[in-house]
Amino acid sequence: MKLKSRQYIYIVTDRRIKTVYKSLFSEVERDIVYTRLSDVVAEKGLLGEMLGFGNVYIISQASPGYRR
Repeated sequence: MKLKSRQYIYIVTDRRIKTVYKSLFSEVERDIVYTRLSDVVAEKGLLGEMLGFGNVYIISQASPGYRR
């Protein structure tokens, strides 16, 4: 499954989640294997529900966590 946002591409496989950040001059890739994954949070507000967009937060054991 491949999900796109304006700057990030999320590639979800059966073994890992790969995030690719693309800017005008560079590209940064980050892999998170499922054994290191703590949580995945998906948020969609009312406008996002109507227009089909939202936020995805991928939380690994190395990240500080999710705060709303």
